[in-house]
Amino acid sequence: MSVEPHPDGGAPVDGYGFAPNLPVSPVARGTSLVVRGSAEADPSALAMRLLAPVTERDVGALLVETDDTQRGVTARWAAGTNVPRSRLAVVDCNGERRDSPDGLGGAGYVSRPSDLTGIGIKCAEVARSFVDGPRGRLRVGLDSVSTLLLYCDDVQAVYRFLHAFTGRIRTSGRLGVFVFNPEVHDPRVARVTSRPFDAAVDVRVGERGQREVRVDGVPGQTPAWTPL
Repeated sequence: MSVEPHPDGGAPVDGYGFAPNLPVSPVARGTSLVVRGSAEADPSALAMRLLAPVTERDVGALLVETDDTQRGVTARWAAGTNVPRSRLAVVDCNGERRDSPDGLGGAGYVSRPSDLTGIGIKCAEVARSFVDGPRGRLRVGLDSVSTLLLYCDDVQAVYRFLHAFTGRIRTSGRLGVFVFNPEVHDPRVARVTSRPFDAAVDVRVGERGQREVRVDGVPGQTPAWTPL
């Protein structure tokens, strides 16, 4: 995917940028990123920061969460960003339906992570209520692909789901951020499930205990490990 540079050398025209303290270059609308790393490296925390809107043009973020509750996600959002919860919507797939936190921008429930059709339908419903118009600027996350694989036990079904999901992100001009832990899967599974994504953001814990990030597939950014 090509990114149209801004005339003054800044962010892509009408693209998605990130906080200045994140070593990730701006990307074009419709881009889907996979954030890969071990549990120790905490790719979920990095994904949360990538989902945080940085301009008023971004209406907010929608996170499909397979492991945590809406209250847990809201607490992590407050700890990792300075964006109000009114700009966050959560589709909770862990099967524990509870009252949504006050002030949350949108909410939805799916009975279990293996219900891929239900996830797609509920995500579309929440997005429609959260965004003004079909091409509203929305950041969409899924945490995590690894949990989908664990519950579905069908790599091809998850691949088809991701292919369709990223396709909708592409046509709607949104940003996709997907969390994946390749260390808990066979290398073949990791390769197959990474195919639908446009670029990868890898995170690791370096020799000195500091988290580092490497971006691969974003035009204009060299894939080298950088301190986070």
